[in-house]
Amino acid sequence: MDISTLAKKPELLKMTLDDEAIIKEYGEPIEFYMYDGVDIHTYFDFYRVQQEQSGAELNALMRKIIVNSEGQPVIQADEMLPVDIVFAALIKINENLGKSKTKPLTPEIGNQ
Repeated sequence: MDISTLAKKPELLKMTLDDEAIIKEYGEPIEFYMYDGVDIHTYFDFYRVQQEQSGAELNALMRKIIVNSEGQPVIQADEMLPVDIVFAALIKINENLGKSKTKPLTPEIGNQ
């Protein structure tokens, strides 16, 4: 297989924060967009800063990842999201980025 067949332009995905606590606090689900893929630097930084618990770096990455329906950042440099929204968004972002794992070359394990 030619590797170029696997390359694609990132697409926007709509994420919805709709757990019970969010709806109770804000009265409705909260939506944001993110791309279905990020560059490798952002990918590794996103997981590294969570492990290191680096708040400033994590805030910067959230500003980069969370965008509107046109793909433009929605959190300005001097703005911050409420902590409950940050945690809920982190879960959604982790779920999406976690889908970027390598897949086996064979459709079923043991069948080559």
